[in-house]
Amino acid sequence: MSRQTRVLAVANDRSSLRHWTEVLEEYEDIEVRSAQGVSEGLSVITEADIDCVLVDLSTPQLNLEFIRTVADRNPEPRLLLVTEDEADKTINNAIEAGATDYVPKATANSSDGRFSQILHESTEPDQAESNTSSRTSTRIDVVAPSESETDAESDLPSDSASQDEQSGSPPLEYTPQAGTSTLVQSKSNVETQFSCSSVAETNGPKRSVVIRYTQLGEQELSRIVTQCEQTTLIAIGYSQSVPDHIEDELEVIEITSPTDLTRLGIVTTGIVQNWETDRAETVLCFDGVNVLLRYKSVRQVFQFLHVFLAKLQSSQVTSHFHIDHGAEDPQDVNSLKPIFDNVIELRSEGVVVESELE
Repeated sequence: MSRQTRVLAVANDRSSLRHWTEVLEEYEDIEVRSAQGVSEGLSVITEADIDCVLVDLSTPQLNLEFIRTVADRNPEPRLLLVTEDEADKTINNAIEAGATDYVPKATANSSDGRFSQILHESTEPDQAESNTSSRTSTRIDVVAPSESETDAESDLPSDSASQDEQSGSPPLEYTPQAGTSTLVQSKSNVETQFSCSSVAETNGPKRSVVIRYTQLGEQELSRIVTQCEQTTLIAIGYSQSVPDHIEDELEVIEITSPTDLTRLGIVTTGIVQNWETDRAETVLCFDGVNVLLRYKSVRQVFQFLHVFLAKLQSSQVTSHFHIDHGAEDPQDVNSLKPIFDNVIELRSEGVVVESELE
């Protein structure tokens, strides 16, 4: 029998504290502790080995102080928020302060077992590094192009085509397992269109979510839309122009600020959860992680991506995330790798698989 997950419930009033204690005690695989207020919560954390701290955001100012204090501790337990409203801006402040994840009160109060699963998932980052030892490092062969792929290649920019001619490299291909996440590393001089088309391939009908911080070319946008049953583009910090012939087939959602990771997470998970019952596979392209690292610390990016990937995985989304690893500190890039199922690098001569889910 596996060890129980040790959860500390923290609230500012006795009624809320009693409620969350009773909710948690319904789960046999959870060991419950409780604390009222900041000082009592810190005292319990100091004295006991806690895996996860459940924080009720009903009194935001006081609980944000608690979150910041706990987040500065080392080693720190995971901080899970309970909120009435997923659109509450306090969530973003709490994530910035060091919270790991959040859950709506309706989910926490449900009796379907989802809350227990979320609590266990919130403690997984500690296991991420150890999981890398079970991954394999393999060089995979580049697959020769079919006639249709050769025709498609002629549509690529001339500088990309000339690079392929010089290196003698056929198109790059990599097929991840359905429902897994892939970190796609490529330097700025490697054509990223290859990575999108190859990593996102599925054997059946698909719906796609594309998350971008810069304008997507009309030709590439049209290609994505025509290959998918439904496409949603999340444009962050810019306004995307859409050709008339695909306007009715493409949903565009704009997010004003690149720093608003909470809204990005809520919008994206809302989309993929609405598609869960559909027969088509959902694929997601995130371009790119470099922008996250420009606005957030490595730790904040790790926390956001860990929560984000867990939500995508629960909806069986096959996702890939682009990063120009040549533009970042190698240590920062390496610190993000363990949270992805697969890590690949695109080179002019082929695809190198650094680690892969077995």
